[in-house]
Amino acid sequence: MPQLTLPRCPHTVTTLPEETCEAFSDHCTLARSVDANVDEEGRVWVALAEVGVDMPDVAVTLENQGVAAFEQSFEQLLEALYSKREVLETR
Repeated sequence: MPQLTLPRCPHTVTTLPEETCEAFSDHCTLARSVDANVDEEGRVWVALAEVGVDMPDVAVTLENQGVAAFEQSFEQLLEALYSKREVLETR
């Protein structure tokens, strides 16, 4: 099985679901790769555009999905806190 490398960017925080962390620990390594092979990465971006991949659209789609997922998790957290508050108030 090939090893995957998760990009690590200095001065950033990444939030990952537990399942992702578990999969990462089984199959990946952590390495600073955000600024490695910059020339090759540029060629990849050009090649993606040449085959019709609209990376700005991909980025917007992923951002929207990420925000929606965060919003859903946050709403669940608030509901749990409100429920806990109700329980504590009735004591």
